[in-house]
Amino acid sequence: TARAFGRRVTLQIHDGRFPEFLAASSPLVARVIRLALAVPHQILALSASWGRYFGELSPRTPVAIVPNGVLLAPFAHAVPARARFGVPDGAVAVLFVGTRDAALDRRKGVATLLRAFEEVRRRHGDAVLIFAGAAHPETLPAHCVHVGIVAEAQKASLYRSADLLVLPSEVENMPNTVLEAMAAGLPVVATDVGAIPEMLTDGASGFLVPVGDVGALADRIS
Repeated sequence: TARAFGRRVTLQIHDGRFPEFLAASSPLVARVIRLALAVPHQILALSASWGRYFGELSPRTPVAIVPNGVLLAPFAHAVPARARFGVPDGAVAVLFVGTRDAALDRRKGVATLLRAFEEVRRRHGDAVLIFAGAAHPETLPAHCVHVGIVAEAQKASLYRSADLLVLPSEVENMPNTVLEAMAAGLPVVATDVGAIPEMLTDGASGFLVPVGDVGALADRIS
């Protein structure tokens, strides 16, 4: 409609599940999707790998890379509040930040994380998992601190209260949680999906692990 009225059109596909969506579509629907990608004047991608992906899907549509970003100052100046978030004295706090959607949190690897953290606890009795997100507290082990859905104003303090971030997602685009963790000075253990391998230098700013690999995730958290 915008093109019909002579307007410039830019498309950004933000969801990292788009390749799954396309692959699961019927041949007819997949063809319609590819035709739709040729409608905008430009596609915005969040990373170089996503840029290549969309460039191959729609070679005639220019693709520009515009990464996600976060404001550094709130994270640099936030004050840790470990007691407020229920982190015991002397504990090593491993942080998982989910969403407002419990189903989406499952795609972020919650089951893998909980299994891996059991092994982490066997090795390190002082480790505590801070779980922020929509999951029910009843589904979490006793050594997990459930803080629920954290308000935006408290998010920087939550990151500064942790020692590392873990994000074992099955799919991602360019997750803000990784950027927020790095802005707060936290190392990150994450799966090698979406743009995450472009965000982290494995062994330097954190570790990359394969999707669903409980042993590798436990080792890297340890």
